[in-house]
Amino acid sequence: MRHLIVSVALLTLAACAGSSDGVSSSQIPTRSIASLLPPTQAVKPDACDKPKVVLIKKTGGTFTIPTCAGWSGTFGYPPQFDPHNPAFHFQLTSSVKNNFGSPPPPYGTPIFYLQMGYERSPVAPDFQNTGVTDLIASSQLSPSGAYWLDVTGGIGYPFWNSIGSPSPSSDSITFLSPLNGNNFEGPIVWQFVLN
Repeated sequence: MRHLIVSVALLTLAACAGSSDGVSSSQIPTRSIASLLPPTQAVKPDACDKPKVVLIKKTGGTFTIPTCAGWSGTFGYPPQFDPHNPAFHFQLTSSVKNNFGSPPPPYGTPIFYLQMGYERSPVAPDFQNTGVTDLIASSQLSPSGAYWLDVTGGIGYPFWNSIGSPSPSSDSITFLSPLNGNNFEGPIVWQFVLN
């Protein structure tokens, strides 16, 4: 802003000085006000196929998934059964490609993937069943589509369940989290499937 004020002041002085020695204001080079403003913040690039580490508290909570090709989401997770288990970290990787070697779903077409592994934890996560929910969002979700979630890997999986469709005025679906009452060892892969 300071740069803008100084630039405008210099242009004004130049115009005034120019008019006294026979130079018209039309001969003074001008710049638009917009060109003097700082550039707007660029939109963050998608985080497709780039691992992101999130803290998972032993008391439960939520985390956001890495945005990818217009996909985003906020996922809930329950408290752990053993209150003495330490907090740990999930490593999340989202993709629109099956870069994880996940087997194909029973039917339908996978349209988004999330790989979830844990790191820096001496014990495997063991979640209570408290009915927490997850939210997935994308403009690719259509009210006329039927969507399923296929989760593979770890103890208590595979998980294959309908998650419904977005309402006509929304591009998101809220569904019961497959982390309820489950634990896993090693990475699991979530495939969001259009049936």
